[in-house]
Amino acid sequence: NISSVSHETAESSASTATPPNEEPLPNGPYDVILCLSVVKWVHLSGGDDAVRRIFRGAFKALNPGGWFVLEPQPWESYKRSKKLSKELADVFRSIQMLPDNFSEFLLDKTNGAGFSSMKVLREKSDEKNVAFNRPIYAYQKGM
Repeated sequence: NISSVSHETAESSASTATPPNEEPLPNGPYDVILCLSVVKWVHLSGGDDAVRRIFRGAFKALNPGGWFVLEPQPWESYKRSKKLSKELADVFRSIQMLPDNFSEFLLDKTNGAGFSSMKVLREKSDEKNVAFNRPIYAYQKGM
């Protein structure tokens, strides 16, 4: 029923100034959280801890059975963006959790975010000159 659909924009405070135990997203509950084309900037601003807070915060803010939709930017994009400032370059050098390893953290129920499953919504295309040619993944919170 389309009348039950609502939209909310939340700005993350996932910088290095955010205390480690503070979740950066509103409490929810939400059925779906979209994180499209933003994780690289969170990562370059606040490092691995900021990304972990975003992922754990999304899990916490979802209803049981809810979905976290993620479009991670490729590592090559990070390499280009680090050149924008000394601060970004400094954080870039400290990053250990690469985008290819996000799923491992998101699906880890012991030390990670705790999602129960993942679906690939879109694969990266082999075609050249495709805008936003990145995969999109959906992670489900268990019931």
